Amino acid sequence: MIRALTPAPNAKIIVVGLPEISAGPNICVINVVPGAPGAVPFGVSDFEQRVRTNQRDAAAAVGADFVDVHEQTRGHNTCAPDNQRYVAGIIDTTSPKYHFVVHPTVLGSRAIAEGAAAVLR
Repeated sequence: MIRALTPAPNAKIIVVGLPEISAGPNICVINVVPGAPGAVPFGVSDFEQRVRTNQRDAAAAVGADFVDVHEQTRGHNTCAPDNQRYVAGIIDTTSPKYHFVVHPTVLGSRAIAEGAAAVLR
């Protein structure tokens, strides 16, 4: 059972959703040739939607705000142009700086943080 949180009186708890990872039915897990992301049809978009729904439901269950950054990050997925990619592939030498595979790049982290900050203002 999930219990509602009892934060400090002025605290605001948010759950930040997933950015867009796939480009429709494709995910680009191998990005090693500049300007040519390696698209693989894998149907990840349904998984992304299920995770976002679960995140939204969990936030509601504990009284937190859900920040859906999916629309804000649309077009900056693993298959986006190299310098516009917000999510890195698995084998990836062309995305902007990143720390983990299939996670936000530094550029993506910045965009997601801006979306979250807007809710906190």
